[in-house]
Amino acid sequence: MPPLSRRQPRRLHCKDPRLVNNYIRLFHQYAGPLQLFERVQELERKASTMSRFEVANEYEILDNLRCDTTAFTEKHCRKLRTGQVAFSPELSLSRLRIKAWLLFITKVKKQKVSSRLLARTLKKAQISPAARAFSLNEL
Repeated sequence: MPPLSRRQPRRLHCKDPRLVNNYIRLFHQYAGPLQLFERVQELERKASTMSRFEVANEYEILDNLRCDTTAFTEKHCRKLRTGQVAFSPELSLSRLRIKAWLLFITKVKKQKVSSRLLARTLKKAQISPAARAFSLNEL
């Protein structure tokens, strides 16, 4: 049996307008010098006067060019977008403090929270363990 080929995961989706704009820009950048759009319009215009064999060959050539363009564009658009916020210690500390207070509120509401997770988060967020005595209103 031939080895199974695994499909590559696709990170392209239309939910992020930055990805869509980047994809379109790269597609036009790669397809422009190949005159892909003009060649398609020209083929559509001349298709009635050409033989079926010539039309099929030209479509195959254009399809191969389009596949190459799409592969190039997808390869260069695979960067994941994760908020575009540069790392900073202040931001990280703020995020950890928010997480710690949310864990406190969850714990006070009698929901399940790991005590070890709470202790680790308190230590990282530089919050005193004495804060465990606060009531829900104070939190």
